[in-house]
Amino acid sequence: MDGLNLDVMKKYSFIAMLAVVAMAAFSCAKEVEQKEEDVVTKPEKAFVPKVISAWTDDDVAPDTKTSLSGVSILWATTDNIKGWDCTTVHTSTSTAVSDGDKKADFTFDTVNVEDDLLYLAYPAENVSDIDNDFVYATIPTTQTATAGSFADKANVAVAEGMTDNPIFKNVGGLLSFTFNNDNITSVTLFAVYYLTGASKISMDSDFAKATILDGKNFVTVSGTIANGSTYYAVVYPGTYHNLKIEVRNTAGQVATYTNPNALEVGRNANLHIATLEIPAGKWITPVKGSPYTWNLVSGDLGSNVEPYTPESSIDKGTPNMNWSAAYIWKSAAYFNNSDTKGVQVGSSGSPCYSLVLSTSDYIQYVQNIRINFSHASSGGASASVKVGDVSLINEGNTVVDASTTATAYVFSSAMLVKGEIEISFANAKDKAVYIKSIDINPDLRTPQTLSFPQAAYSVELTDGTFDNPGLTGANTSVTYTTDDPNEDYVSIDPATGDITLNATGTVHITATAAADETYQEGTASYTLTITDGPSSIAAVIAAANDATVYTSGVVAEVNAKGFIITDGTNNLTVYQNATPTAVEGQFVKVSGKRGTYNNVPQISSSPAPVITYGETGQSITRTSLTTITSSNCTGYTTSNYVQLAGDLSLVSSNYSISISDSDVVGRIYQPVTTKSYSGTTIPDMVGGVVNVTGYVAGSSPSLLYIAPTDIKFVKHAAPESAGAADNSSISFAVSANCGWTADKGTDANSIIKSVTYNSTSVTVTFNANAGDAKTAQVVITPAVETGLSPVNVTVTQSAAGVVDKTYTISWNSTNNSKGVSSYSNSWSVTSDGLTCNMENWNNNNNGWTYVKCGSKNDASTATIITNSSITEAIKTVTLNIGATNASNVTSVKVYVSDSTTFGGTAAGTFTNATGKQSVTLTPAANKYYKIEVVCKKSSNGVFQLNSLEFSTK
Repeated sequence: MDGLNLDVMKKYSFIAMLAVVAMAAFSCAKEVEQKEEDVVTKPEKAFVPKVISAWTDDDVAPDTKTSLSGVSILWATTDNIKGWDCTTVHTSTSTAVSDGDKKADFTFDTVNVEDDLLYLAYPAENVSDIDNDFVYATIPTTQTATAGSFADKANVAVAEGMTDNPIFKNVGGLLSFTFNNDNITSVTLFAVYYLTGASKISMDSDFAKATILDGKNFVTVSGTIANGSTYYAVVYPGTYHNLKIEVRNTAGQVATYTNPNALEVGRNANLHIATLEIPAGKWITPVKGSPYTWNLVSGDLGSNVEPYTPESSIDKGTPNMNWSAAYIWKSAAYFNNSDTKGVQVGSSGSPCYSLVLSTSDYIQYVQNIRINFSHASSGGASASVKVGDVSLINEGNTVVDASTTATAYVFSSAMLVKGEIEISFANAKDKAVYIKSIDINPDLRTPQTLSFPQAAYSVELTDGTFDNPGLTGANTSVTYTTDDPNEDYVSIDPATGDITLNATGTVHITATAAADETYQEGTASYTLTITDGPSSIAAVIAAANDATVYTSGVVAEVNAKGFIITDGTNNLTVYQNATPTAVEGQFVKVSGKRGTYNNVPQISSSPAPVITYGETGQSITRTSLTTITSSNCTGYTTSNYVQLAGDLSLVSSNYSISISDSDVVGRIYQPVTTKSYSGTTIPDMVGGVVNVTGYVAGSSPSLLYIAPTDIKFVKHAAPESAGAADNSSISFAVSANCGWTADKGTDANSIIKSVTYNSTSVTVTFNANAGDAKTAQVVITPAVETGLSPVNVTVTQSAAGVVDKTYTISWNSTNNSKGVSSYSNSWSVTSDGLTCNMENWNNNNNGWTYVKCGSKNDASTATIITNSSITEAIKTVTLNIGATNASNVTSVKVYVSDSTTFGGTAAGTFTNATGKQSVTLTPAANKYYKIEVVCKKSSNGVFQLNSLEFSTK
């Protein structure tokens, strides 16, 4: 290579330059002062645009400006500059050239002729800002090939503005080359040091010196590069090691040369780096290599006691490659991790200060390498990547600092490179580093995620056509294809995706969005079934399980997991296992697999049924209604339309309906608990008498599932007791979503004087009572059309002269037969004249005012039993519950018996295991009572009881 050093611009001494800079700073401060004075004292003058004149010299080789004519520098009318007046950056608006294009007059329409411009910079297009110290500008990475010169506006030049004829000084230097070949389209120069990019240019004593801010280590001269002509690339001054020249031709071939010497390029100087004729054998066609991925998992880099030695190798990745590991340890300890962070290298106790992974197995061209890694909190990990002797760049940097979360960092090469791949991790702190994955030549284009609204569709042949159902997610051109290439079943428009139906059958339609420079290829597909038309619901019922069926009907009921359709003759469940979008009264077509749920046919959810939604507001023709009794509550094999009346309860999250005189239980199928039935939701009906109308969705020997279309209910609270006086009254609440009346029972005339009611309650007034306690019936009669039977409510009148009584059981150190500290002891307590036997309760000897139960090792049951009968008719049992872990309490119940032997049916259940809770009983005299608390395992002390009350009130 040969070099040519060019003279600098006008011959200013260093002292003179300092003087100019000092004048600029002084002028900037003075100008502000003068302008403030002008506002007050000087009259406004006419605005005259400022014109800056700049000259070139014939005897100065490439000195200023960005085009050459021989050794002369010429201006062009397309040139513009920027100027700074201490506060604002202005851009020239027009340029006139003269004197053989050696002189340029730059006009500033926004600057008055009397005002100063302190700094000037060229070209305006590449200057982003100017301030009191610097010009911010960019030398472009891609420059247009210009024979005998360099690209227009490629170089950056700066000048002091406070002179009559400012002289611009170039910031960059030149690398020139000549090739004696035809058809060359580009030349890329690649170096370790930054060649181009953004910088800040000093306007002080280091005038025109650039400090790179966002550099690129390459420059490309592209266009038509003529045989034998010399071309120039503008670069930043510096010393370049291992400069590579990559030459490309119109055939896409590449020839590469490397100069191992240190090449120094000065500011405003030219270094000629090559005059070559590339032989035919030197040209190659570069191809980016195939993608390779290594997702690191536990053990890939060693165990927690045996790290890989520098001589060890790791066979990993896809395709399999051999990596060698070298590192510097603080101690011989390595920690691995299989969570989402990746493999852990080192720790705070045994850090890994450096780790190098290298491989020579990948022998293809490389353009990008992506590593996904992170470090522990407050860590200091970094990474760099080399291929051969080329350092790859991440956003202008050869080294990246890791985040504390797994992050993918892409290192890139300006040209395809190959050689040994070396990935280096460094750790400046005693913290862990996590390596998740390494990708060579990953596809960095944006994925296209295509989708159709449904995975499958059904259409009838008589429809003739099927329109594209609506593809989403495509950013490039889409082509539609089918797996029916002979068009036996469909013909498809490849551009629109619209289909012409030819015959019945099933085809798969695929949409492919093409890949381009920005996006990866994307695909989506759906299945289309062409039928002769939907079959009847009866045909689906008659079909075998797992048969593919297709039918239609009107939605007759919607539940939490699907819906029921009817054609007026038969009904069928469509189970989606998801919240349906169908509404009652909507016409639908459904295809899917025929299934069975508890002996009743349905269209199952696997695969998901294909539903075509039609018009809403259709009339629903119900099939004949069957009233469920104990004699016909089993054996259903179709979705009959039925009605069932009984008591509604909530058992293990199931809403169950009793069937009189039968062990079979009715159950509401997939209830929508927020749905209102005549103003009331299902949870609010629990404890009442209901009449459910709906469709059978399943039938077994013990359960009958009903999908409800309507529910009517009546529910009442427990009545209060009353004294024996004439005209004493009690009331009880009634809730219902239907009409009802209330009256005294046929046997109640001697006890009940009157029954009155309103929409929410019933009031009972008694006759005088001179004898024993008595009971009578109040009858609540729902409206006839509800199908609900009358409800009898028992009310009680106290005996003559009887006073209400409450027994309160509490605990302290004086009322126990002994203090205990073991949950397994049996003991007794006497309080308020009543003795109770305690089983599995702890009271301790420390003066507790409560007892507690619950075993930490086993599920346990604690009881409190009265050891004698209570003569009074107890109506209410109240528990005052203290600190309790309610989630570990299975149940709290009260039992009533004529003796100390209690049956299996509780008289009442406490609904919550917290706070003050009461249960209302049917009052009866001379009864024994048992309180039972059942706790789960590992529930030590989960239930605390502060007091217990038995009351006639």
